[in-house]
Amino acid sequence: MIEFLPSPATIFVMRRFHLLCSAILLLASSSVFAETTFKLQTVRVIGSQRFREDELVAALGLRPGNEVSLDALKKAADQLMETGALAKLEYKYTSLSSGVSVEYQVSDAPDFLPCRYENIVWMGSQELTHEVHDIVPLFNGEAPTSGTLVDQVAEAISAVLGRHGVTTKVRYELHSRGIGSPVDAILFVSDTVKPKVQEVILSGANLLTPGEKMENTKRLVGDDYLATRVRESLANELGFLYGNRGYLRLQVGEPQPVFVDNPQTGLLRVTVPVNEGAQYRVKSIAWSGAAATPAGTLDKLLQLHQGEIADQSKLDLSLAAVLKSYRSVGYMTAKVQPVANFTDNDHSVAYDLKVTEGDLFHMGNLSMQGLDPSVLQKLQKNWKLTRGDVYNGEYVQSFVKQNAALINGNGRPKSVKIQQIAQPEKVIDVTIDF
Repeated sequence: MIEFLPSPATIFVMRRFHLLCSAILLLASSSVFAETTFKLQTVRVIGSQRFREDELVAALGLRPGNEVSLDALKKAADQLMETGALAKLEYKYTSLSSGVSVEYQVSDAPDFLPCRYENIVWMGSQELTHEVHDIVPLFNGEAPTSGTLVDQVAEAISAVLGRHGVTTKVRYELHSRGIGSPVDAILFVSDTVKPKVQEVILSGANLLTPGEKMENTKRLVGDDYLATRVRESLANELGFLYGNRGYLRLQVGEPQPVFVDNPQTGLLRVTVPVNEGAQYRVKSIAWSGAAATPAGTLDKLLQLHQGEIADQSKLDLSLAAVLKSYRSVGYMTAKVQPVANFTDNDHSVAYDLKVTEGDLFHMGNLSMQGLDPSVLQKLQKNWKLTRGDVYNGEYVQSFVKQNAALINGNGRPKSVKIQQIAQPEKVIDVTIDF
């Protein structure tokens, strides 16, 4: 009997072949296992301080008793994270004789903002939030600014309005109080059907004459209704008007829109509550942080004095005069922050005017261009600030005014572009283009 003995090379190839076959079988079995379905026995979601467990389970879309695969458990976790409502999610599953049990461990995302319904006036805010929550379980009137949740809410609002007979597309926008200010709210806007303002009623504005009420609301009449725009516009305008009369703590409430006659008109009567507050008088005015200019000198620039009605316009003019004074002696970045301390029992206000003087600047380089060389030569001669002098931030405007005849050549006034550029060496380079 002859026995065949494979060579060492043959043994190595055969071993590699067996290992490769084993790897293929392992991958195939794991893929098949991931797609194999099991009866879902229990779903737990723990760790959230913002949401109830049943809300998170509903958002996962997993129902006990249904057949699920392991891929479905992962997909549900991924979709939940994509909403932006959570900062972290981990999960584990346990195989049971009767199926599978899964537990998700989550932590909440930190940045949720209040949501406002800007022009969605066909139903009350609480009712709308409740019905949207039935569709989007993670929505309770607040939402993150990133992720899919805010888009889901916009779509759900459209669906809810559709059930109430209003067919419109809803979008959202982020709100801030000004350029550079942080986002402070999410606004939902009906983009297809847009109610308009027919009338604005200022409820509680007893100090205003009918003419003043009309003057301060007329710009809103005929425009598309947007709650934030109405409130902020009136808060700015009425704040100025009341502030100049010493009513410094005016409050403008949320607009209350109702349809005129019926919703089909698309016209709104908007009532805006106004709390006028009390009229205040000046108790005292004190300076802090002023070193380059004595407080007594600054006091002479004030148009508002102790015992007078706290007229906001006089305070504003006073602070503008103070800043102009600082700029004239080289403090180009000086700031004054008024801090009002109210005493309600006697309706008085004490002002602490906090001065930040900043750096002292000197005159740097001067450049003039755009006129005949002979005229530029005369202007250069007339310029009184020399390099190294303490800079006068008000001088350049007065220089242009005093030399208007020379600049214009007795013709039409020329446009003048002035640049005052602060350099790191604390000097101001001046460029004048005629």
